[in-house]
Amino acid sequence: MNDMMSLGIHRLWKDLLLWKMHPLPGTQLLDVAGGTGDTAFRFLNYVQSQHQRKQKRQLRAQQSLSWEEIAKEYQNEEDSLGGSHVMVCDINKEMLKVGKQKALTQGYRAGLAWVLGDAEELPFDDDKFDIYTIAFGIWNVTNIDQALQEAHRVLK
Repeated sequence: MNDMMSLGIHRLWKDLLLWKMHPLPGTQLLDVAGGTGDTAFRFLNYVQSQHQRKQKRQLRAQQSLSWEEIAKEYQNEEDSLGGSHVMVCDINKEMLKVGKQKALTQGYRAGLAWVLGDAEELPFDDDKFDIYTIAFGIWNVTNIDQALQEAHRVLK
């Protein structure tokens, strides 16, 4: 649907969103109405790239490390995102299924969670996320003011 409505330009908009967002390692993102995972996957790629750049700079600064220590730093996949995490929240179970399947197919496992929830009544604590995105999902929100209040509530 987004491809038809934007003639595919939505992909460039999403890339621009990440560039403008400029999330650093450790960023906590809530992507509402993001069931297909498009924004989430871009976010994960971006923060992983940022984290790798940061690691390289740190390793260059510590040139006295042995090859074994350097290899160990690069092999630490456990935190390849620098503590970043993305929570995808969507009201549509089927869209979440699509996103989960895409994540498995494309190899996204770390730093990603899927939650069934409504933008107008988010199932999250206050002050939990650094960034909130909703992208094209805003079109489907009945009460936009309520959704924006919820966005404000869950943002740090």
